[in-house]
Amino acid sequence: MIGVSIHLACTTYDPPTPNTISCAGDAEALRVYARQQGFLPLLNPDVTRIDAATDTAIQDFLTAAENLVPGDYLAITYCGHGIAAARQATDSDRGWALFGGNILTFTELFTSLARHLQTGVRVLIVSDSCQSGSEDLPADGGTPLEVPHDVAMKLFSLRAAQLLRFEMFDDLAVGNPTIMKIAACGPDQLARDGSSVGQPSRFCARLLDVLNKRPAKQSFTDFTAMLQAGAPAAEVPDVDRIGPFDQAFEDVGPFRLI
Repeated sequence: MIGVSIHLACTTYDPPTPNTISCAGDAEALRVYARQQGFLPLLNPDVTRIDAATDTAIQDFLTAAENLVPGDYLAITYCGHGIAAARQATDSDRGWALFGGNILTFTELFTSLARHLQTGVRVLIVSDSCQSGSEDLPADGGTPLEVPHDVAMKLFSLRAAQLLRFEMFDDLAVGNPTIMKIAACGPDQLARDGSSVGQPSRFCARLLDVLNKRPAKQSFTDFTAMLQAGAPAAEVPDVDRIGPFDQAFEDVGPFRLI
């Protein structure tokens, strides 16, 4: 059994979407933490993939991940803007805003993993981005990691021409991996960027603090409770489970090899 990871960051966007401040540093901090826990790089060279490199990396890592076998552990982290086609969006119309106006929805990500990974492979996704956001929620400091909704609707309307075409949609599913997704906030909330260069996002700072302070043995459920405890009401980290239940995966929590 091996653990491998890949770390993505988007920092540069077309106006009026603001560029991100903390995402490159946050992605690098998560890469370093993963290596400290024994995770190997899925792709070489072992660097954080930033901006244009994210598009290529997503397609490359799906191919590389086909070599994983049941019991192996794949960790994927993304730091950048989230995007949604509408308020209260579902996984099929919300996800990651990639470089150059490209979009990867969560449904596409989950489906592509299922089409490339065998049943029994464990996947951790850390998403430091807004999930959809709500203008009705109070702003409490920091720039939201979100593409403005008027821009998002335009990008979704142009998807047929602009969206990355992932070749795996032409393939039959290989298996049904177990996926744990840790998001910076709830589906209707906004995550906050760092306040200045060198300052982590609020979620990344909290995530790394909890990872470093957690006990030697802690389940995903207990880790989630620890991560959510004391979080701002407008930005409560969220955990989703996709795929078959895996007791061993549940028992050890994130970034721990079994």
